[in-house]
Amino acid sequence: MEILEHSSNHLILQDSGERMWMSKFISGIFLIWGFGDLLMGMIDNSFFSLIIVIHIVFLLSMGWATAWFPCQNTVFFDKELGKLTIKGNSGFRIKTVEYPLNAITDVIVEQNYGSEGNYYELVVNIASNSQRINLSKITFIDLNKIERLANTIRTFLSTP
Repeated sequence: MEILEHSSNHLILQDSGERMWMSKFISGIFLIWGFGDLLMGMIDNSFFSLIIVIHIVFLLSMGWATAWFPCQNTVFFDKELGKLTIKGNSGFRIKTVEYPLNAITDVIVEQNYGSEGNYYELVVNIASNSQRINLSKITFIDLNKIERLANTIRTFLSTP
């Protein structure tokens, strides 16, 4: 996550855009390849065999699915409004969730174990409904970076 704005009343964080652009690039490759094969089959006026049709459908569906896959969260801590707002951008849809800032009890760095090693997630606890909210769609592998980010959020929330 990157800090987009940090003032006395606002703290705005956003997931790195690299994952979003990589997913769009891969999606574009699948879609161009699929539409290219479809166009070549139509230009050649050749008979589409079942295998070619399955190949084209596979490429187009993979391209479409990859276009929907990337997720990017933007997190707004707003002291003026007293709200934590999380806007999740996933392909063509945007989901917005809001929580009162005074309901946040803690900012935690969770350590998880995966097949490729340790990874970390930035989580806030919401007291009003005992929820644990993951602030990022992206997991972190750099513990120092996520700890600095967690400390920035803790400092922002505790200052008047």
